[in-house]
Amino acid sequence: MESLLRICWSIRKSSVRSYGSFYLYRKIAERNGMIRALREALPACWTEYFTLACYMVSAGDPLMYCEDWLKDTESYPVGSLSSQRISELLLSLPAQGREEFYGSWHAAHNDL
Repeated sequence: MESLLRICWSIRKSSVRSYGSFYLYRKIAERNGMIRALREALPACWTEYFTLACYMVSAGDPLMYCEDWLKDTESYPVGSLSSQRISELLLSLPAQGREEFYGSWHAAHNDL
C-alpha cells in the first residue's frame, strides 16, 4: 500500500498542473475583450503577454520567477518564459501594438 501511495504521489507531482486560475483569467479576458484586443494588436505574441499578465495577477512575484510558475500552471503553449525571454518580449513591445491594444480594449468597453 505504501508503494502504491508513493507511485501515485510521484505521478501527481510530475504531471498534474494547476488549471483553475488560467481558466478563470481566460474566461474573464474573453468576456471583457482583452483577448480579442491582444490578438488584434499583437498577433505574433499575444499568448506570451496574456500569460505574463496571468502570472502577475496570480503570483504577484517578480517576472523572473514566471518560468517556475509556468511549470506548474496550465496556460497557452508559449514555450520558455525565462527572465531573458521576458526581457526580450518587453523590450520588443512596439508602441503601435501597445496603442492598438489599449484602443481596441477601450472600444470594446465603450460598446457595453
